[in-house]
Amino acid sequence: MSKMFRSLIVLVILGTLLVGVLPASGAPPAPDSLSQAARGALTITRDLATGAATFVRSEGGIVSGMEADALAKDPAGAARRFVAQHEAALAMPGAAQQLALSAVERDALGMTHVRLQQVFQGVPVFGAEVLVHYAADMQTVNTINGHFVPGLAVNTSPSQSADAALAVARSIDPQAVVWAKPELRIYTSVIDPAVSGNHLAWLIRLDNEKIPARFLYVLDAHSGAVLTSYNELDTARNRQIYTANHSQSLPGTLVRSEGGPATGDDDADHAYQYLGDTYNYFFASFGRDSYNGAGAAMKATVHYGSNYQNAFWNGTQMVFGDGFPIDDVTAHEMTHAVTENEANLIYQNQSGALNESFSDIFGEIIDMTNGAGNDTPPVAWLMGEDLPGIGAIRSMADPTIYGDPDKVSSYDCTTADNGGVHTNSGIPNKAAYLMAAGGSFNGHTITGIGLDKMGRVQYRALSQYLTQASTFVDDLNALNQSCQDLIGSYGITSADCTQVSEALLAVEMNTAAPCSSGGCAVQTTVADQAAFKSPGEAIHTALIMYRTREQVMRGAPAGEHLIDLYYEHSGAMARILAQDPALRHHMAAFLAAVAPGLDALAGHQDRAARLTISPAAMGHLQAVLTGFEQADPASPLAAAVRRERQRFDLDKLTNQSFSAAWASLNQQMQAAR
Repeated sequence: MSKMFRSLIVLVILGTLLVGVLPASGAPPAPDSLSQAARGALTITRDLATGAATFVRSEGGIVSGMEADALAKDPAGAARRFVAQHEAALAMPGAAQQLALSAVERDALGMTHVRLQQVFQGVPVFGAEVLVHYAADMQTVNTINGHFVPGLAVNTSPSQSADAALAVARSIDPQAVVWAKPELRIYTSVIDPAVSGNHLAWLIRLDNEKIPARFLYVLDAHSGAVLTSYNELDTARNRQIYTANHSQSLPGTLVRSEGGPATGDDDADHAYQYLGDTYNYFFASFGRDSYNGAGAAMKATVHYGSNYQNAFWNGTQMVFGDGFPIDDVTAHEMTHAVTENEANLIYQNQSGALNESFSDIFGEIIDMTNGAGNDTPPVAWLMGEDLPGIGAIRSMADPTIYGDPDKVSSYDCTTADNGGVHTNSGIPNKAAYLMAAGGSFNGHTITGIGLDKMGRVQYRALSQYLTQASTFVDDLNALNQSCQDLIGSYGITSADCTQVSEALLAVEMNTAAPCSSGGCAVQTTVADQAAFKSPGEAIHTALIMYRTREQVMRGAPAGEHLIDLYYEHSGAMARILAQDPALRHHMAAFLAAVAPGLDALAGHQDRAARLTISPAAMGHLQAVLTGFEQADPASPLAAAVRRERQRFDLDKLTNQSFSAAWASLNQQMQAAR
């Protein structure tokens, strides 16, 4: 990891992002009003950071105090009045005034689900939603769940315009195109612990087909600072199949439409077939007409790029590299589209892992029920077993085979892969496997309820209970409640729900992940603006780190290596920097000293050839690396520092031009491969 720092470019890496842990909670309020209104035992789960309720349930329901016609005439008003009655018990002060109607749905069971978005002084709060679920009698509240951010105090008049924020984001990645109009949001540490405090922020989404990536940039609407960024690209019946002919231009050339004949191109025909299988499953099981529930065309492009070994959903279509349109991968990507149109789970940390898990779950259900491919016991529950030249990439039966955790105590506390969305998905994947197939695991014995029942419980949780910022604990509550709702339907019994609960407990989804991440090392440094000559220098330095990451490091041997190192150790570095002001000042001095040269590498090669790495800059870097090593000599970070110091001779970088030093680092990395 240290390498990233040491190699000047290394610092670029720093510009990356997230991960975090929730702060300690205060004492929860007494749930007096809810206890009085509840008809049975009351269960309340609370946010560890704020004490606000995230899940409330009573076995007999909670009396709403309103007539059924009140809900029918004004669902948002009825839900807000209910929340207002119990603001103190829910620890949601002012919620009734801050909750705006987002959606209302009356489901096949007769229940009414009211989804409310938190809005503070006219600005939506990112990821903050509250759902109120009414029984079929329209007078009883079965559950309340979601995330509310209390105590907001934010200036909601932006100092920076949307155009200014967009210009900053585009300067980071000039080749990207604007994916969506900038959105003004309240962005909080309650929803994303990688940031500190609450911010008025511009959300900028840029699409780069060449990487490929769909980056979300979150910029403070007052200071202009980049708060965080991450790739929202979800990786891996009216059908439209295109071919990119190994280009990266989307959608490409249309080769087969709904009802059209086979093309003779296996990838195009497989994409057509398996999109049909996926559509048929969701329609037959849940009455869902395409991924948006309203008959949207299912668009897919095959033969994307050259040697591109992946598949992704980019927000409007599915994209496949050669050989990737197999049944479970195709269903996986279309399920990302379903998720985006339902809970819209944020694609990072635990919500991102749930996003990936739902795609794996429904991908495997369709794989094992569509009659195509090899689904014998040795390969059942493998994701991607039919991929040419690669084979399976994950196992739901035993995630550890591929290095993924299978229980929360083994959670991968990483900043890589948006906080481990493709690894930590192994935990809910294992739970889904146990629900369906049964087995003994981690002191629990589960009797499987079968694929169909498991899929119905999972789909109901995704479509009716989860919110953008849902965590594993939220998923546990959602799945348990979904199963309870379904008792008496589709053959689901209370005994089945006991098995669902046991499976979730077996993978420890009722516990918090054992992480103590410090967040982003660069952001921890630039947040200490006193360590820089001015606040403007701190913000500008951070921007250059992001720009260098995207324009210099992406795709370069040394750059990719340094990015991986940064993601792996950023949390540890951030914790050390937060506790050591002197080390933080060394880091700030190093970043500020190399920022002009890194900026030149991103677009002014003549300047990069003239600017040199000063002895002072390297001195600050050496001090930072030594500080990381000495903070905990037995830590993985310290081991990485020692390893990278042996790999690179930092003294040789002193007085070299930035372009020469960067070329040297890439040559060394290329030779080591």
